[in-house]
Amino acid sequence: MPLSSAFQSHRFAEQALRIRQNPLAAYSIAAAAVAAATLLQWAVDKYAMPGTPFISYYPAILIATLFGGLWPGVLATLLSTIVAWYVFIPPAWSFTFTPPELVSIFLFVLVGGIQRGSCRTSQ
Repeated sequence: MPLSSAFQSHRFAEQALRIRQNPLAAYSIAAAAVAAATLLQWAVDKYAMPGTPFISYYPAILIATLFGGLWPGVLATLLSTIVAWYVFIPPAWSFTFTPPELVSIFLFVLVGGIQRGSCRTSQ
């Protein structure tokens, strides 16, 4: 596994590895992390700088991947993309977009993929 030996002996890593053995728990954590990120984004959206609809979802992807592994991380990325696009990218509550929004969505998925790759362990 790509986790460092110092990190592997830590209780946090042991807990993450146990969760990865239970797919229901791993996917539940991914969905819960995206839900929490959505609530956080909703709470701060009017106070945040315009154009940051994805900012709260990066930690959700990281948490989902650390605890669940690759596929829960993929699920978190997809759910985050869909929710942020539908709820936070103007016009809200629609899947319409212009080229700048398409570039933002593409970059979010790309960075989310890089995050997943950096947290991935062999399964």
